[in-house]
Amino acid sequence: MPFLNQLGKLNHVECGLVYFLDQLHLSHQATVPVPLKSVALKVRLLDFVAQVTVEQEYLNVENRPIEALYLFPVEEEAAVIDFEAKVDGRTITTHVKEKDQARQDYQEAIANQQTAFLLEETKPDVFQIKVGHLKPGAQASVAIKYVVELPVEDLNSVRLSIPTTIAPRYVPLNDSSEAAQKLARIPYTFDAQAPLTIQVECASKKAIEFLKSPSHGIVCQAQARKNGLNFTQASLAATVAEMDRDFILLAGVADIHDPTVYLEESDGDDGAQAKAGMVSLVPSFALMDQKVELIFLVDRSGSMGGGWGSVEAGINQAKKALELFLHSLPADCYFNIWSFGSKFDALFAQSVLYDDDTLAQAKAHVATMEANYGGTEILQPINQILASPPAHPDHLRQIFVLTDGAVSNDIQVIAAVRANSTKARVFSLGLGASASRHLVKGIARSGNGTAVFATAQEDLRPKVQSQLKNALQPAITNVAVEWVGQDVAPSDSVTVPDPVVETKNTLLGFMKSKPSPGQTIPIHGQCPFNIPHVFDGNRLLVYRLFAEAEKPTKVVITAKTPSGPLTAQVKIGEGSRIEGEFVHQLAARKRIQDLEEDHSQRFEPTLKKEAIIRLAKKYRLASSHTSFVGIDSAESGRYLYGMVTREIKNQVPQGFGSSPGNAMMQRRGGPIMMSCMSEAMSISDPPMAMRKMKKSASRGRGGGGGGGFSAMSSDNLILDAQCGTFGSTKAMDVGAQEMDDCEEESDSTDSVDAITTTKTSSSIEGVIGLQNAKGMFSWGPAMETLTQKSQDEVMKAKPVEVASSQAWITIVAVALIQKQFANDKDLWELVVEKSLKILKKQCPEVDIQAAIQKANALL
Repeated sequence: MPFLNQLGKLNHVECGLVYFLDQLHLSHQATVPVPLKSVALKVRLLDFVAQVTVEQEYLNVENRPIEALYLFPVEEEAAVIDFEAKVDGRTITTHVKEKDQARQDYQEAIANQQTAFLLEETKPDVFQIKVGHLKPGAQASVAIKYVVELPVEDLNSVRLSIPTTIAPRYVPLNDSSEAAQKLARIPYTFDAQAPLTIQVECASKKAIEFLKSPSHGIVCQAQARKNGLNFTQASLAATVAEMDRDFILLAGVADIHDPTVYLEESDGDDGAQAKAGMVSLVPSFALMDQKVELIFLVDRSGSMGGGWGSVEAGINQAKKALELFLHSLPADCYFNIWSFGSKFDALFAQSVLYDDDTLAQAKAHVATMEANYGGTEILQPINQILASPPAHPDHLRQIFVLTDGAVSNDIQVIAAVRANSTKARVFSLGLGASASRHLVKGIARSGNGTAVFATAQEDLRPKVQSQLKNALQPAITNVAVEWVGQDVAPSDSVTVPDPVVETKNTLLGFMKSKPSPGQTIPIHGQCPFNIPHVFDGNRLLVYRLFAEAEKPTKVVITAKTPSGPLTAQVKIGEGSRIEGEFVHQLAARKRIQDLEEDHSQRFEPTLKKEAIIRLAKKYRLASSHTSFVGIDSAESGRYLYGMVTREIKNQVPQGFGSSPGNAMMQRRGGPIMMSCMSEAMSISDPPMAMRKMKKSASRGRGGGGGGGFSAMSSDNLILDAQCGTFGSTKAMDVGAQEMDDCEEESDSTDSVDAITTTKTSSSIEGVIGLQNAKGMFSWGPAMETLTQKSQDEVMKAKPVEVASSQAWITIVAVALIQKQFANDKDLWELVVEKSLKILKKQCPEVDIQAAIQKANALL
């Protein structure tokens, strides 16, 4: 709350939020204003690409110079393309430099008592900004600009996700990286550090059918048309918001499946014309299902808790997802459920055949799941699963990871998945208000699967069904994108060499990669080098950086499938030609991502680093090896007191919590800090005593019902503390506002859809729960309630041609689901499909569709 400053020369200056520091050697407790005063998100959304500008305002109200240090999140695949800085209205020129050089320039400026700015990547989804030697009374503003691709959601919209806070990350004991140390030192608070405002402008050649936000209440302006584009705007209904959850926006655009191509032209540094292409395709196809082994790896660490019985807890989302998964599995599959935290274990010693007995054991196991496994040690269970033999040689292994991704060693986890990508496909589900986007998307990208995210206000089950459909179908893996035109080199003319390994018996690099003679990393050509697997309804985006002489006129996309080749062709017309740099920058970012995740070591590390730096400088990008730096040339002056560092705290995400079995660590009187051995902390009346952790020589404790075997190493940590909740006690200020054709402005934040979904979903879950593993239904209370008929009444209506009573009940259940829950098809489609398959097999003489019509008449 505001207070009047009583420090130094700035008496009676009204200040904002403060926190208390006990580490200062003062005779009294000092109050220190938070230097971050406001954050604004300004978004421009064009079709399937968004440009996001993050504006931050800083003010030094102390009587000494300060260094403001702030770690904040960005979308992990985004290209950070610009960094603007101002001091007291003066614009500071910023440059992209190698990371070490940028740090040196910044430190030298600070030593010379000059105001300086440094923006650098800590992880692909975490950046750090430093505003150094900001003199007393000075105001500084920065604007970080990035562009990002938008995935398809529910087959009818694109999804924009803007993270606003970094969830506390678990740091394993063996992760001593610089990034891990920074993450472990992030201070946290439950209070808003600065007000957040959001403005979105949406433009499209096609009609904008709706805008809605499952995370925030929004208001929308009426749709207008200008210069051949449809425009609309959206902003927060509540004017300002807290930075405690991702901002999610769904934009419905007509004809979203139509292939699109852009050819962007710009003037290069050397005066030559530069060209970059981008082709977008949302494929639609259906292939024959494959036999699969399905393994569910569930995060049961403390961060999934969300507080005692919290409906927004990640573990509750995971349990709902698993319940639907279990009833949607094909009858001939193998499956298993693994849990992980500081320990890990599995329901079955190895994957088992899906039948009524194993289904019942799995449902009982899921019902007992809690977020009581401590820290987030995901690397060991991933390696254990990938190293284990398949359940059956004819069944392809598919792994589903359900997690909030709150770990520091995401790069090692992604590398492990990529190294074993031929053994299994990996699909990931990011849960909660601020899931780690790099881990969730990275393991899916490396595992040739797909990634989805769901906040506490979103229904996870449709996303579950979509993921499962992708896993059951063979992916299209042999995809070629050919740009055709004058002097255009074939796509396969730029080859990526296999790693060259030293085979000589030498202590200096035996069996390690070595530079190959004349090896270079191509700048022009396709980005990414290898086109990812293609799934039905998931956007495929491929870029191409062209040489000056290349003049493409069309794009031909070809995919080889078990059912034969599939093709699509897109012409490059005048409407496809644009000017600017954002396609170039997105293509360069994709090439840099390729090189950063080159865990197979196709290229020598020095070459990779040089190529990343060259690309980043050419296209003005922040990267793992380059940073933005700017220095104010004006004299800052001399001051009695030296510069002090003020760290901006991250707000604890909504629903981030703890439950029994978690250790906690809190620094008394100061910001909440993450420890390398702890994941969740209590918010019961501070100060809290530090909870103890210890190593266990045992094999670990079981993970809930259904028995299970423990795969925990004796070196893993288990927790002997009982802890309280870790989540805000404030009421959630979250609404969902949908704009119907963008014709009206509304400030309503009530979500009728969410209420309706809750009511209907409980009923449909009751019906689905009556289905056995093979797909047949039994009579139960849910069916009696919905049909308003007794079992005897239903059986009296059984057609003569349907001999089996259970077959008739199954037909009635199918008819009931299709009629009563027609709008929830994405929840029950696989459930009904399984029933129809078994009915056709067991009742070959019966016209199943005609029998369903008779059941409809009964209903």
